Amino acid sequence: MKRLILNESLLKRIMLLAVLNFLVSLSFIPKGYSAEPFGTDLGNFDGVAAYSNCSNYCVDCNNKCNDLNYIDGTYIGIKWQCVEYVRRYYYEVFDLDLASKLRGDAKTFYDHASDMGLNRYANGGNIPPQVGDILVSEGTDANVGHVAIVRSVTDNQVCTIQQNFSNDSRDIERYLTLNVSNGNYTVSGFGESYPIAGWLRSSGQPRTTTTTTTTNEGLVAYYPFNGNANDESGNGNDGIGNGVALTTDRNDDPDSAYSFGTGNYIRVYDDSSLDITDAITLAAWIYRASATTGWQSVFCKGDTSSKDSPYAFLLQYNKLELLLNRTRLVGSMDIPINQWIHIATTWDGSVVKFYVNGIEDSKTAIYTTKLSTIDGNFLIGSDPPGNTDYFFGKIDEGYIYNRALSASEILSLYGGDQPTINPTIAQEPMSGSPGTTFTQWGTGFTPISTATLHFEMPNGTEYPTAAQSIDSTGHFEITYTVPEDKPAGTYTWWAIDGETGIKSNEVSYVIIWSPTSTTSAPPPTTISTTSTSSTTTAFIPPCGAEAIYGEESEETELLRYYRDNVLSKTPEGRELIKLYYLWSPTIVRAMEQDEEFKEELKQMLDGGLMMMGMEAD
Repeated sequence: MKRLILNESLLKRIMLLAVLNFLVSLSFIPKGYSAEPFGTDLGNFDGVAAYSNCSNYCVDCNNKCNDLNYIDGTYIGIKWQCVEYVRRYYYEVFDLDLASKLRGDAKTFYDHASDMGLNRYANGGNIPPQVGDILVSEGTDANVGHVAIVRSVTDNQVCTIQQNFSNDSRDIERYLTLNVSNGNYTVSGFGESYPIAGWLRSSGQPRTTTTTTTTNEGLVAYYPFNGNANDESGNGNDGIGNGVALTTDRNDDPDSAYSFGTGNYIRVYDDSSLDITDAITLAAWIYRASATTGWQSVFCKGDTSSKDSPYAFLLQYNKLELLLNRTRLVGSMDIPINQWIHIATTWDGSVVKFYVNGIEDSKTAIYTTKLSTIDGNFLIGSDPPGNTDYFFGKIDEGYIYNRALSASEILSLYGGDQPTINPTIAQEPMSGSPGTTFTQWGTGFTPISTATLHFEMPNGTEYPTAAQSIDSTGHFEITYTVPEDKPAGTYTWWAIDGETGIKSNEVSYVIIWSPTSTTSAPPPTTISTTSTSSTTTAFIPPCGAEAIYGEESEETELLRYYRDNVLSKTPEGRELIKLYYLWSPTIVRAMEQDEEFKEELKQMLDGGLMMMGMEAD
């Protein structure tokens, strides 16, 4: 009997080809990729609900994926694609029938804006997005693009609502980065496969603005600053400006707020209605133009330099302060600069509370002395002339009450619903090597607070925690560049909301061993993708594909897209990604040593790419 003798190189080659053939063949089997079940109500904006499409590929959704949606006999679109939501939103909110003017996928929207009677504004141009705009990605050759509705805009963020992106609750509030430079506005954040072309808007499109509901009980003065400083409470406490200038408000409406600075204030002459003694509420929208190194006064009654000043509402450095009979009572929440923030304070004769964007500060104070009454003017944006506690920035929608409003009434003044605290984190990319820059962000945290970030090394040890400031929308964003000496392996991070103690999901990402890297750390042997409250896949770059096709080739981009948008959607796909990563360093080294092996691998990947093309069709 003859013995079959295989040398080590041939054995390794046979083994690698067998493994690769297994992975490639399994990877391209069409599967059902579901997030929330098809038709799940994910939430709404302006009363227009968004639904889960089950998956981007409409597979195994009980044959419902080609259902057409009509409203009163008017065709809207295919349930529940991104285009359908945008058309339905414009039909219900703006009474515009877009479907009758253009039939096509999302990537056709931008070039055919005029066909739908819409104006288009280029991403990176000098026209900023606004609430109600259609944000358009023309996608890449590997996808059909994406459209979404803008639901809010701040100085550095755009929040969108859409269908058929992640098909879970993230589709209701997806926060994108807004960069403003030299008067130009650039939005990013859908990912490299979905570059944003711009935004569309009807020439007659009404603005979607926040509606503030007020209560008149105990209302002493109300200053909406609609072109003037008049009191619209009916009590006649009109203001007279000194150096102030009308400016845009939080909705960018002109002449609807006042700008303040050194020596600027609005004076309201003394009136008995302003002699508040037993309880008080003071509230306003403010836009701080600079950090506070001392005090900045928003409202003040009387002279704060005398001991008989009854009340004032100020910023003490970066925190809110209520001054009662010269007693300083200070909150704990930091007030950021360069964004509109709603602030309020109440005193019911005993307890002092502070609110920021409708959120009650966890810190309260006690003051039980009746307030004094004096013959002194009421000032907005300053304490009395001669002192230096001027406000720097904008003030709008000022309220004075002679009673303590409830938390729900403060929320009504803010004009919104109490945000749900549901800390969620994410990052892009999900893998890299030394020199790669990661962008990591979080949403759903307590606004104007601090979160604690936790990081775990591949060996299970934890980094020292880091404090992270949360902005007024409950969002944060940071960047991190991988240093050359970073060990390869799987890293995990999560965040703890500082106010509620709620833990976010966990995100795992991978630092990859690279033949060109100076680090000598070995590749990892395990990868974890299980989250506490959700699952996040570590997206492993196809190292073999990069070596064959090139890092920026169309083939590599298509494989990345399939990995991120197809394989990552199922447990089976994530397991295949894990297996691929485990073998990736060995595969790369084998290709470097054996050109014939590299060619055989290319043939397998070419076959997989052809199958992907057929599935996409």
